[in-house]
Amino acid sequence: MATLKWDQAQLAANGDSAVSSTLLNNGTFYAQSFVPSISANLTDIVVAVRKQGNAGDLTLNVYATDINGAPTGASLGSVTVLNTNVPAGGSLTNRTALTTFTFGSSIALTSSTKYAFVLSTTGGDTVSNYYKVAGAQQGGTADYYSSGDCYTSANSGSTWTKRTNIDLAFATKMDA
Repeated sequence: MATLKWDQAQLAANGDSAVSSTLLNNGTFYAQSFVPSISANLTDIVVAVRKQGNAGDLTLNVYATDINGAPTGASLGSVTVLNTNVPAGGSLTNRTALTTFTFGSSIALTSSTKYAFVLSTTGGDTVSNYYKVAGAQQGGTADYYSSGDCYTSANSGSTWTKRTNIDLAFATKMDA
């Protein structure tokens, strides 16, 4: 019988959010890279995210990463959460707006290999219909999650910009 194990986590959130200068909406994506500590099947990713208005359904994909740690290649697995199942309001700072993404088929990941999850939606705008994703912004040389980085894309994932000293609030669950 397999054992579910929380593996990677960065649940600090010091703003509503540290990454809110880029809102998650149609065409604007967020990514967070991470490195599993064990070779096992990824079953869930939890992310601190909340909605404003009707931004469409929220999709999370997992990718391999390029040499810089940004998402690349074909999706290794995907799950979509209906807009109605994403918390509206709530405090990202206190992580009361956690959304769980459970994969229908788990994704085999290899320890010590960098991967990235990408959050996207096909709806929304920058005025009243969008998602906010919680993250922690480091000052100086501090790093909340040293095994990965936050990235944003303003063109649906064609190119990625590393967000210096920011990590999204997330946790990964593995079936070991």
